[in-house]
Amino acid sequence: MKEKQRDAVGIPPLSQKPAWESWLGKLGAKFSADRRARARPTAETQFLQIMETAKGIAEINPRGLPSLVRALLRPMQAEYLLGVAELGQDPYPNIDSLEFFGSGLRPYFFEHGQYRAPHLQPDAFKIQLSRDILLPWPWSTSRYNAALATIGSEKEIPGCNDYMRPYQGPWTQDYNHRVELWLPWGIGFVAGGNHSIAAGILSGEGEISPSSVYDLSYLFDEVRYDGRQFADLKTAKTLGPASSWRLGATFEIGRLMREHGIQAPAAMRAVNVVKSSQSGADIDSAIDLLRMSGP
Repeated sequence: MKEKQRDAVGIPPLSQKPAWESWLGKLGAKFSADRRARARPTAETQFLQIMETAKGIAEINPRGLPSLVRALLRPMQAEYLLGVAELGQDPYPNIDSLEFFGSGLRPYFFEHGQYRAPHLQPDAFKIQLSRDILLPWPWSTSRYNAALATIGSEKEIPGCNDYMRPYQGPWTQDYNHRVELWLPWGIGFVAGGNHSIAAGILSGEGEISPSSVYDLSYLFDEVRYDGRQFADLKTAKTLGPASSWRLGATFEIGRLMREHGIQAPAAMRAVNVVKSSQSGADIDSAIDLLRMSGP
C-alpha cells in the first residue's frame, strides 16, 4: 500500500509539461514573433528596395522606368476608381497636386507668387487612358453609375432607342475634360470630367490632350527624398515626410529618368515631333523648345 502511494507521488501527472518543454515552447513562440516582425518591412526598407529595382531596370534599359512609375501609382489610381463603388458618395477628398509628393514641397512650386515650373505647349501632348497614369477622383454615386454604364465601345446595346441614351458611344474628349500633366513622370491630375475619365480608364480606351503641362525637373536640383524625409539639398533642412513611401519613390525615380534622358510616354510624342524637325535635338532641348512664353 505504501509503495503505491510513493509511486503516485513520484510520477508527475500527464497534464504537466517538463520545464525544458515549456521553455522550448516559449523560445519557439519568440522566434515565430521575431520572424513575423522581420517579414513586415518598414516603409524605408521598401523604398530602398524599390530604388534598387529602379537602378536595376535603368542598367538594362532606362526606358523601362516609366513602367515602374505606373506600377507604383496604380494602387492609388485603383483606390480612387473604386471609392464610390465600395464606399458611396464622396469617398475621398480631391487629389491636391501641390501636396501630392508631400506638403513640405509646396513652397518649392512658387516664387514671388508665380508658378515656377515651365509651362509647355499642351496641344503637343497626348495621354492614353489605357496606359498613362491619370488620377480622377469620382465623387458622385449617380454620375459614377451612369458613366460606367454608358461610356465605352463595349457598352453598345444593339437595337436600343437612341433617345433613351443608354449608350453614349466610345470615349471621346470634350470641353469638360481638364487634366494637368506633370513631367517627367507623366502623371495626369484630373480637374474636370472625373466620372467620364474614370469610365474611359476602366473601358481601356480614349486619348486626351491635357489642358496644361508642367516640367517639374528643376525640383531634383533642390530637394531629395531618402526613404524617411524630404530635405533641401542646399541647406540640408528637413521638409517632412512624403505623402507615402511609394510617392517618395516615384519622386526619386523621376530623378533617375532625368539622369538617363527619359520622359514619360505621354511626352515622347511631342518630343519626337520636335526632334524630327530639329536635327540633333535631344530630349532636354526638345522640351525647352516646347516651352510657352507666358505663365
